[in-house]
Amino acid sequence: MKNIARSLIAGAALTLSAIVTPGWAKGDDVDFARALVRAGYVDLATEYCRKLESDPKTSAEDKAGIQMIQAEIFAKAATQTDDAKLKQEQLDKAVETLRDFIKNNPVHPRSPEAKFTIGLLLRQKGDEMTSEMKKASGDAKKEFLNAGDKLYKEAASYFEGLIQEYRDIKDKFETANQGELNAAQQTEYDNILYALMDATYNVPRTQYAHCQIFDSGSKEKIEMAKKAVTGFMDFELDYQDRMKAYESAIFWALTHKELSEFSAAYQRFDFAVSLKEYFKDGPLPDDARDIIMTGYYYKAQTQNEEKKFAEAIQTVDEMAALLKEAAWKERLGIAALLLKGEALMGLGDKEKAEKLGQDLYKKAPTEGLKMLVRSKIASWSSGGGNIQAYLIRYEAALDRGDLFGAIRALQGGVAAAEASDQMEPVPDLLWKMAAIYEELQRTYDAVICYEAIAREHQKYAKADEAAFRAAQTWNRIASRIGGEQSWEKDQVTDNLKLLTGKWPNSSFSKNAQFLVADAAYEKGNFEEAAKQYEKVPVDATYYERAMVMAGKCFFDLARTDWSNGKKTDETKKKFDRSQAAFEKYFTYVKANPPKDERQERERSGVEAFAKQSLANLLMHEAKQLYAEAIKVLDEIDTPDASAEVQKRVWRQKVTAFLESGNVAKAIEYTDRLMSSHKASRETIEACQMVGRRCDLEAEKIAGENPTVDQITPEALKFWELAARYYANWIISTVDGKQKLDVQQALGVADRIYGLGLIINQIDEKKSFTSYDLSKLKNARIFNDAGRIYEPIAMDRHAGVDTSKLQLKMAWCFDFAQDWERARDSYEALLDAERVRNTGGTLNDTVLQAKPWLFVAYTELGHVYMRLAEKNINKMGSLQEAYTIFSNVVSKSEKSTEGWWHAKYLVIKILFDKGGQNDFEYALLGMKDMRANYPRWDENKFGMTEMWDALEKEILSKEPKKK
Repeated sequence: MKNIARSLIAGAALTLSAIVTPGWAKGDDVDFARALVRAGYVDLATEYCRKLESDPKTSAEDKAGIQMIQAEIFAKAATQTDDAKLKQEQLDKAVETLRDFIKNNPVHPRSPEAKFTIGLLLRQKGDEMTSEMKKASGDAKKEFLNAGDKLYKEAASYFEGLIQEYRDIKDKFETANQGELNAAQQTEYDNILYALMDATYNVPRTQYAHCQIFDSGSKEKIEMAKKAVTGFMDFELDYQDRMKAYESAIFWALTHKELSEFSAAYQRFDFAVSLKEYFKDGPLPDDARDIIMTGYYYKAQTQNEEKKFAEAIQTVDEMAALLKEAAWKERLGIAALLLKGEALMGLGDKEKAEKLGQDLYKKAPTEGLKMLVRSKIASWSSGGGNIQAYLIRYEAALDRGDLFGAIRALQGGVAAAEASDQMEPVPDLLWKMAAIYEELQRTYDAVICYEAIAREHQKYAKADEAAFRAAQTWNRIASRIGGEQSWEKDQVTDNLKLLTGKWPNSSFSKNAQFLVADAAYEKGNFEEAAKQYEKVPVDATYYERAMVMAGKCFFDLARTDWSNGKKTDETKKKFDRSQAAFEKYFTYVKANPPKDERQERERSGVEAFAKQSLANLLMHEAKQLYAEAIKVLDEIDTPDASAEVQKRVWRQKVTAFLESGNVAKAIEYTDRLMSSHKASRETIEACQMVGRRCDLEAEKIAGENPTVDQITPEALKFWELAARYYANWIISTVDGKQKLDVQQALGVADRIYGLGLIINQIDEKKSFTSYDLSKLKNARIFNDAGRIYEPIAMDRHAGVDTSKLQLKMAWCFDFAQDWERARDSYEALLDAERVRNTGGTLNDTVLQAKPWLFVAYTELGHVYMRLAEKNINKMGSLQEAYTIFSNVVSKSEKSTEGWWHAKYLVIKILFDKGGQNDFEYALLGMKDMRANYPRWDENKFGMTEMWDALEKEILSKEPKKK
């Protein structure tokens, strides 16, 4: 039986490991390369494949198999970016690589795997389009839908082709082997039958994925879902004695859900779960357990969705009783138990839900599963709770980068501890709080936490270190203020007295020399600081940190001289001295393993800081050793690296790759930052750097102020990237609550907007209604500009005309065909300027003072027309448009172009609304226009054919007189 290779609950992207045909040989080196890819080490896997290809010892079969790994590398890269276009490009490369592999190696033992994987990747391409469509709106949404529809059809057709291929292979095999089969023949025959079964299963499986791209209740969704149901039914009839039929039943049930056929869905979930009956007298195999757990999970999820909370709890309890401890240790089981928590919340039993969540959190065996629990249950304990609940909220806040939320959770934990007189956890909560305050550079808040620990919780394991850190923090504050005598200096002395008096034998008591060095460093006296750091005794806790800081002092001294124009050999020697200091530290660390867990924790942070500092040195203009810097960063860019180290390292890698000319890799790591650390300072800086670099690359090709003829496809690609990362830079700045340089942001937005005008050959003085928007060369660039204008327009800023900004933002969304955001932009503008009176009439005083607002008002009417065309609140949109154009008619000079267009649209809207009264008004209006203007506008504004066509259409619907 094949093990289920896809995580149904996580919705993870399919990889090449999803299909494994039994019995083919695999070299250890090739396996290792595949393992690197799956662990996320794409760069290492790529390098390892190059080595295997050039190694004469690698067999011809394994060399051919390297193409499979290269395809997996492309597929993995697709999961590491948020950019829809880049995802599709990487998946296309994976498919193309597999097709080449099959063509060049038709009898290779891994060719069957390659064939199946192509179908899975085609389906994954469709899944990516579904995901993007759900986030999009307007024409962009329609484009994603059409693309996904096409990809799913291609995937289903591909699997249907595989079915026919394996049927033919089966027929040929049976014709050639009439008698009893030997062991080898039986294995070959079983593999053929298995491949045929899997291809057959994947047709309705793809149709199920396909139906999800369509709107609920739509004809297309219903038709595709019914196809899938028929396919799953046929599959179960043909393979009811195979475990695959039980896996199929889960997707069959989910398809019934898409059709709102819940009773039928529960029947199929129960069938999948009934697999347990075959193993009640023996151990439950892993693949069977996965199917059973998945069946229980989706059944409980469906019951929750139907608000059948008591039944959902019963379903999860049944699963937990069957699987025992496994339910508390595996992702599927934990996810199902979290559904029980949601059901308890639904029943109003918050206390039990919180208790379940905390138990799950304690038992979750990995950090990834703990994060899953945190993300789900943080909302259950949003008000009050015990200390554990607050800790979970704290960690959930850190997961999403919300430092202020993390502080609020810790403060709540302290309050809960004090209220219940459970003081033991308090110092640890204060320690965590101090660390966050330091990251936020709220130094005074941090020192208060350290002093509270040192003075009020002296039995805490880190109380001596807290006293030292309090002295250290006051020392830095005093150094910034200046002056040898100050209140801050007195605080340093008081905390050092506390440290040496209360903990005289602590290694931190020997760290006073470190504070002397720190003070010199804070004053910018790097040379003196380096000398003082070198005097820190070997048995001091901060000895290793002092070694690293000495190296950093030499580096800061050297780069200060360099930036001041002293690009001399003497300065270069200072860089060398810094590098030597770092290398001395690494040699010491290698020769002196940590004595205990505390020293190991301390060292890991110091070592990461040392390597990041060394990487910065290697990347400096004086060194320009970017490849060496990347190697140093790779040493700490590991899956178990903390989030803080990870985001700083990725930010440094962006710089290194940009400086070495590898823009593609810089983009890759910027996308990783966007995905994992969206609103962090490092992400903001990376987006800014990549945006500027792409802008410069485009300028190199097309010039700073190009004409449309000078914009080559390559330049256009770079400007598209520049627009995207500029927008991400500004949006991340706002989301991260960082200070936004409004004028800088406006400059960036105007730059993108201007490029959009040039690229799409648009005259800014003309309305979007003058253009066929479907023929724009690149409309997305306007969306990026609009995304930057949006947060600026939300607030009033000195020197910024917010109304004109809102209008420009509306134009951006007009050209991007994001009609809902365009509508919102115009509405916000008109409301702010009080263009409309309470009854919906127009404010003549405002319009006389600012005539351009009348143009904006008219454009809003056209936006409502586009919304109606897209079936977005169609009747409401038509009514809004009718009101607007009726007002335009009444306010426009008769027989002008604006009057003619508005008059035409008023009648057309009445006709399109379709009500009996609406039609009669439309008919009356049309006859009145024909009577008063027998030759319409005499084609003065090019409208004669439009009026003729509308008249013909309306009159054709007029009831015939008896």
